[in-house]
Amino acid sequence: MKQSRAPQIAALVLAAGQSRRMGDDNKLLLQIDGKPMISHVVEAALASQVSQTYVVTGHEADAVESVIAEVEAEVVRNPSFATGLSTSLAAGMRRILASGPFDGAIVLLGDMPGVTQDHLDRLIGSFDPARGRAICLPAFVGRRRNPVLFARRFFQEMTEIVGDVGARSLIENNEALVFEVAFDEQAIVDDIDTPDALASYRKTHTSLNRHSP
Repeated sequence: MKQSRAPQIAALVLAAGQSRRMGDDNKLLLQIDGKPMISHVVEAALASQVSQTYVVTGHEADAVESVIAEVEAEVVRNPSFATGLSTSLAAGMRRILASGPFDGAIVLLGDMPGVTQDHLDRLIGSFDPARGRAICLPAFVGRRRNPVLFARRFFQEMTEIVGDVGARSLIENNEALVFEVAFDEQAIVDDIDTPDALASYRKTHTSLNRHSP
């Protein structure tokens, strides 16, 4: 059955991590194309068809929040960020559950600056729980990637996940409800965790766009 209305989708940007593999720098604050990495992700969400954007902060929260202070995103602070990724996911999902009747939520990682409005809108366009598409995710050369769009039916369970993990178990346990959206762009797999990864991304991205970072 075709959906009778456009789904109401929230975007949840996870930006609370300690970025230990980057060394002394908070990777989310490092400059890419003239702006901090986290700004690229948040701005992509805001430009997309999502109804509301939430950003979970924790490590160096004041600095991260100052970067996005001028945009219309709601900040959710996670005081337990050092315990693991699941605490940030849970904190964000609790806020989304309390905020309104969203049909789904896209979970984005703050270290994927190549994710664009188009990527997010394609996931939303594929989302249709009535047709069994309750979890929509990108696939690049056959490998599943982030960000992932989850239907509301999973929200409560996402607040109960523990450990330094995301919602991988939800995907693995609900294969019949997973819909893969094929992507051809390398950007959909570029999460930036190390100085080498950052240098490689800057080099590739600058080459593709013909301007300096």
